[in-house]
Amino acid sequence: MPTVAYQLRATIANEGIHSVIEDEHIVSVDPICAIGEGGIKLKVSAQHFEEANQVIRRNNNTPILDQNNEIISCPTCQLTQIENGYTSNIKTAKGIFLLLMSVWFSVYPLGTTRLYKCKKCNKEFQQEN
Repeated sequence: MPTVAYQLRATIANEGIHSVIEDEHIVSVDPICAIGEGGIKLKVSAQHFEEANQVIRRNNNTPILDQNNEIISCPTCQLTQIENGYTSNIKTAKGIFLLLMSVWFSVYPLGTTRLYKCKKCNKEFQQEN
């Protein structure tokens, strides 16, 4: 996804490493062709490659915090290495209606839920409030 590439680019830019994103538009224009092209590429110079790699690894291992600044962990295996994101609830009639309204009014998708995914056991879960 282009957003992930731009997030990674910003992360390594904060460390003073210049990078370039290539082929980000091909994913939206022709997703099938994007597979053959190798997807979106984040390129850094050879002299900064190892440093950029370390920054990305360090960023991927940073625990995610909730509103109370407590580390979120997987309810199944208690691992703190999780991915976060939003998902749409289009499995119900209400979800489909909200998705159509979001498209119609060109707004951020309504009715989305924040889900987390454990990197070890792949369990998706919602954070308890």
